[in-house]
Amino acid sequence: MPYLACTACGEKHPLATHLRCTCGEPLEVRYENLTPPARLEKEPCFISRNINIFPFPNLRPELSLGEGGTPLLEAIQLEAATGLTEIYLKNETVNPTWSFKDRGTSLGVQAAIQLGLSHVGTVSSGNMAASVAAFAARAGLEAYVFVAGDIPEGKIRPIAIYNPKLNRGIGDYGELYFNALALGEKHGIYFISSDNPFRVEGQKTL
Repeated sequence: MPYLACTACGEKHPLATHLRCTCGEPLEVRYENLTPPARLEKEPCFISRNINIFPFPNLRPELSLGEGGTPLLEAIQLEAATGLTEIYLKNETVNPTWSFKDRGTSLGVQAAIQLGLSHVGTVSSGNMAASVAAFAARAGLEAYVFVAGDIPEGKIRPIAIYNPKLNRGIGDYGELYFNALALGEKHGIYFISSDNPFRVEGQKTL
């Protein structure tokens, strides 16, 4: 059975909405008495392909945006320059919002649905913000994106097209992050940020 465990003290927690242990450190997904199952490599959809290794049983493949399944490209010029052979690069820019972070967001949004939540959020100035906004829109969830007040307008456009609730903050990233988390706790916003344990599980598929 899957459960959450503290990355510092090891305390066990059920699969739930909290992102931190009672000691204040991040949580991660662990499995008890489970032989790691195989991925279903022939499945075309990211969720269907990895459903056996994700911690929730009733995931919804129809909410996928085509993430994952990115190509390995042989780096011919790099091979020539280094004298090495069989160098391949994983091209994650072909993901829906052009980033590997779509893998983690996909499972993070699925987790929010499984946990009965309808509001998700993130603190970011780029890829993660666009990713959370896109997958939330696909799933019909309300997305709250917190960005620094001085973020260039060019970085706002790829986020705004998904129509999230965009919030500009002040201060450095750390200050903005913890202020946003406090606001999320007060208003029931589930944050799919870099330390979300289900986001991390999704990114392991890379």
